[in-house]
Amino acid sequence: MPTKFERHSSTLIFFTLESLLVSLYPIFAILWLTGLMTLSSTLVVLAINTVLMGVYYALYKFVADKEWGKYPLVLGCFIVGNILFLFIPSTIIWVALFIYMTLSLVYLCKQVIVMGGIAGVLSLTLQLFVNSHVPAYSPLDYAVLYIVMVMVGVANYAVCTIGRNMLEESAGQKRMIEALLVEVERSASELKTFGESVASGANETSRISEEAAGSFAEISKGIEIQAQNMQEINEAMIQSGESIERISEETGEMNALSLSTTRLTEEGGRKAEELREDMSLVRGSMTETVSQVDLLNRYAEEAQAILTAITEIANQTNLLSLNASIEAARAGEQGRGFAVVAGEIRSLSGNVQSSAEDIAGLLQQIRSQTGTVSDYVRKSESTLEGLERSTYETGELFDRITQDAATVLAKSAEVQQNIVSLKEFNGGVAGQVADFSAISQQTSASVEMVASGVYRQRDSIRQISDSVSRLDTMIEALRGLTERSEEKADKPELVEKTA
Repeated sequence: MPTKFERHSSTLIFFTLESLLVSLYPIFAILWLTGLMTLSSTLVVLAINTVLMGVYYALYKFVADKEWGKYPLVLGCFIVGNILFLFIPSTIIWVALFIYMTLSLVYLCKQVIVMGGIAGVLSLTLQLFVNSHVPAYSPLDYAVLYIVMVMVGVANYAVCTIGRNMLEESAGQKRMIEALLVEVERSASELKTFGESVASGANETSRISEEAAGSFAEISKGIEIQAQNMQEINEAMIQSGESIERISEETGEMNALSLSTTRLTEEGGRKAEELREDMSLVRGSMTETVSQVDLLNRYAEEAQAILTAITEIANQTNLLSLNASIEAARAGEQGRGFAVVAGEIRSLSGNVQSSAEDIAGLLQQIRSQTGTVSDYVRKSESTLEGLERSTYETGELFDRITQDAATVLAKSAEVQQNIVSLKEFNGGVAGQVADFSAISQQTSASVEMVASGVYRQRDSIRQISDSVSRLDTMIEALRGLTERSEEKADKPELVEKTA
């Protein structure tokens, strides 16, 4: 099958020759009107011209779709011309052969040019020596005619070569443009797929950021509640310290009473009554101390539960930041900023876990010390019960006051020592509670900072999603541009193969 260029060239040469033949009708009419041709000769030439037009039309229809059709179409031009030249009374009618040779250039085919040159030389020879209307020339004129004919053929061949090279260069540029368009289309598809992936990841990350921000808000609220509870514990410890101080003072008074018992036996009954009253006060204080210690132990257990929740939240935050880092790594260059934020979140969650472990150790120490205090208080309570019984027995057995006073003195010294230890422990616990409260406040501030960072990260992710949407619009525009370029490139199709 001929190429589209060859079909267009065949159509061009057909209409050109048909136009030349049609233009002969008024020429023949003028020749008849001027008396250069008779009516009969004019009618014969007109009939021959009409037949040649029909024959050439039939030839065009038969060979136009054939790959070799260009050869008979070019030869047909020379045959038609040579037949008509024999009937036209002109001495230079052979000049039209140059037109037919030039028509062979429309194919830009070297074989057609060579064939046209040979046909032109043969046609010139035929007209010079067979056509009766052409006069005889001198040998020099014949030489000039043939030289001009050959030069025209050579010029046509050179023009054909140059045009062929230009067409091949244009075809190469077309192939390069088509390859570039294919590459642009592929890049656009890949970029669109990547944009959809980034948009999906950005939406998922935004949802995770929303959940993380909510979780951090809950953590911050829980830590604030914990700080309030620690403040209440601190106040309870202060009250416990005041009670212990009162116990210490009362124990000192009891010691003084025990020392003076041997000297003031005559006042024993009255002092015994006062001592019973003091013992009641001491026992009430010890009972209050026991309840305060139990309350402190319960607060420590509640703090342990809160700390466990904080640890679980920190673990979940660390896991979320790890997942975010993985998604950021998948996103490549565009996810680098998000990877930094995820790393900071993971670092903060690690700090929370470390602080939680430290607090857990402090709580364990508090619970251990409160157990010790509880044991000491219970021992003191038991001792006070013995003192109370001794006081009652003093009322009944005053003669044993001296011996019992010595016992009371020993017990009083032991209670005094226990109270000193309890005061020291109470001060240590109060300091630890204050430290724990400060840590809770710092943790709350850190959590608020992390939550603020998560909200900023969410805004950044939304900006990324908007950018991806704009990128998708640009990709669609680029695809439309490539499609229009391909359509434009297909319209002026060039020659795809040489003749």
